[in-house]
Amino acid sequence: PRAPEATTVPIPTLFGSNSPVEVARYTRWVVDVRWGWAPMKRTGLHAKAFIGTAASTIPGAAVPFEKQFYVGGPNSLRGWRAMGLGPGQSDPSLQGVRGDIRIEANVEGRHYINDWIQLALFVDAGNIWMTRPEAERPRAHFVTSRFLEDLGVSAGGGVRLDFGYFLLRCDFGKAIRQPGAVSPTS
Repeated sequence: PRAPEATTVPIPTLFGSNSPVEVARYTRWVVDVRWGWAPMKRTGLHAKAFIGTAASTIPGAAVPFEKQFYVGGPNSLRGWRAMGLGPGQSDPSLQGVRGDIRIEANVEGRHYINDWIQLALFVDAGNIWMTRPEAERPRAHFVTSRFLEDLGVSAGGGVRLDFGYFLLRCDFGKAIRQPGAVSPTS
């Protein structure tokens, strides 16, 4: 009943002429769960799980670039640069592409040295995928039977300076498992 046939909508302007604007119609679902446990006053375990999917409601159209997902970088899989992993098991020449599905998990152990200096050790795992198979990226779409093969895993450590109203963080992460069981590069 709500078929998205019109993708160009006239927008009225102050001077009376209508300017056509291209619109995107899509759905985007995200679940972001965070958990923390501190059994001792200065030591704790923190975890985060993120699952997201985005799909265009217009057949043959893509989700807007800024609404697609990527992994890698300081707030994601810290063993890779931003957009340095995925989609799926695609080769390195196709990296830097965003995806329609993102699954990621992070576990971090933190210990306070004093009131404002923390040390952390972490493990990150996840990847992005496309929802549909594509000829130029044959192993980039999500397939449940190879889900574990497609996961990238990184580990590392870091220092946090907690000033109460903001936090400075310096992390070092190393890829320990590439998707497709390829040995990681330095």
